[in-house]
Order: sequence, then C-alpha cells, then structure tokens
Amino acid sequence: MKTVLFCGGKGERLREYESSRPKPLWTIAGKPLIWHVMNIYAMQGFSDFVLCTGYKHDEFVSYFVHNPETAWTIIFDNKGEDCPTGGRLESALKFIDTDMFFCNYADGLSNILLPKLLEAHHTSGKMATLTAVKPVLPYGILEIDDHNLVTQFREKPVIDHWVNGGFFVFSNQIRKYLSATDMLEEGPFSRLAADGQLNAFRHEGEWMCMDTYKDYMNLIRLMESTKPSWLKRDSFIR
Repeated sequence: MKTVLFCGGKGERLREYESSRPKPLWTIAGKPLIWHVMNIYAMQGFSDFVLCTGYKHDEFVSYFVHNPETAWTIIFDNKGEDCPTGGRLESALKFIDTDMFFCNYADGLSNILLPKLLEAHHTSGKMATLTAVKPVLPYGILEIDDHNLVTQFREKPVIDHWVNGGFFVFSNQIRKYLSATDMLEEGPFSRLAADGQLNAFRHEGEWMCMDTYKDYMNLIRLMESTKPSWLKRDSFIR
C-alpha cells in the first residue's frame, strides 16, 4: 500500500530564514523532516512511497540517492513548482494500484497508529478520511471580566476545535473529485464533505507540524531533550 507525500511547495513561511532549501529537507536531529515523516509510515510496515516533488526536485532525488533506505521504495513525481496539491495528487494516482492509499503533507509528525486509521477509513465506507487533531495554541489565553481585570491566564492551551492534521487515507475513486488546478483543501475536500464522503479519524495523541521557523526550533529542542514517540518503534505497537 503506497503513501503519497506532498513535498513540492516552496515553504513560503520559512523562506525568509532559508531561501534555498525546501522545507521537507530542513534537518532535524541529523535527518531531513521528510525522512521523519516517512519513518513514521515505515516503522508501521508501510514503506512504499510516492514523493510529489516540484520546487528543488533534484535535491530530493540527490538526498535519497546518497542516503538510501534499502527497505523503502520511492517514486518521484515532479509536477513543477506551481502545481497545487489537488493536481499533484491527480498525477500521483497513476502509480496507485490498490483500492486505498495513504496520503500526507511532508511537515507533520505524530505517534498516530496507522492501522487504526486504516481500519477507521475502511469501516466508514467513505471515499476519504482525514486525521483530526487538537493542536496547542502558540499563545496564552486570557479571561477578562467586565472591569477589564484578568481573571485567568492559560499558557498555550490545547484548542477546543478539531483541525486537519493530514495523515489521510483515500479511496482510488477520489480521482472524480480532483482537478489539476485545485488545492486539495479547497475544491476536493469541500466537494467530498458536501457529498458526505469525508470521514474524520480523531487522534488525541502527539502531533506537531513544522509550519513556521518557531515550529522548527521547537522540534530541534524536543529532539535535544528527549526521544519523541514517533522515533520509538514500540510507540506504534498496540
């Protein structure tokens, strides 16, 4: 069963800090971010990947040529710098020969149990399943009374709402919802939701996304202080 990973974007939020390197190739604990994402799948028995590249395509090829993971199978599908995620997924489907497949961004790390995600998708009978998470807010929350007095301060709480955490499972039939000009999160997901075909798998374990430079520094500090669950094989054994 293949895993499609989106790694063709330019990482606009990070380019002011590092203009030449694609975000998935930023190094954390001696390995690029995309390696950490792929390792989450590989440790749970899913080591067959399609990397949807674009920006700096050759750097992805060069990394895995010079740092091969012999148990992994990797296909590169280069759609150029400007292709949106919907178009990248549409192109990647030519490599999918199973009824279902995993899909993900290349910037989220988690101790998610992929067999449980797969089971939830299969049980739902829907065309798509996304992983819903409740991330930690980057800011403290204030409670203020009618006299403008702060009555409570909560430092960086977990938000009350679920958000899209990536880690998707799709049916091959999702192709009917895709367009080469769509962002996955806009057209396809909206159409799937409208048709009652978008299932949610609630994950309440660890999840971190490297969206900003601050996120990057937090991941480095985490790696320096402890071994995160997504690097421990026994974290995925249930």
